[in-house]
Amino acid sequence: METAKKRGPQMTLVFAQLRNAKPGLKPYKMVDEKGSFLLIQPSGGVLWRFKYRINGHDDDGSAKRIEKKLCLGTYPEVSLKVARERRDEARRLLANDIDPAEQKQRDKRAAMASAANTFCLVAKAYVAKNRQDGLPFAIGLISKNASYFRRSLSCQTSS
Repeated sequence: METAKKRGPQMTLVFAQLRNAKPGLKPYKMVDEKGSFLLIQPSGGVLWRFKYRINGHDDDGSAKRIEKKLCLGTYPEVSLKVARERRDEARRLLANDIDPAEQKQRDKRAAMASAANTFCLVAKAYVAKNRQDGLPFAIGLISKNASYFRRSLSCQTSS
């Protein structure tokens, strides 16, 4: 009679293990806890990942648990402590039925939009100041190429 294999308690990673991780011929994982692991690539890349499951749908449209992985950063730029904090934040999102990968994408898009708006405001202020000072760049070049300038900023400037 076969007995089922029991998984013992997983040991969490410690700093010495991280420091001694060396690339091999194939990628390999060093498991931490609660779904996070360190992926060591043959090229030398060391990546923090978080593996989780979320409710989704298969190709037929029927409900299915989908396995996903979230990148938490690269080691040593992201320390063990920070990787665990990011994993815990992803687990909090999962507890509220929010996909952490989709949330990360939404946050990235919002940051890009915010940065674009900031650039647009700075460009408007620059053009206004040059006009006020009577500089030919703002008066001549921008007036002649106002539509090109607006398109390149992807915002509306006063001509």
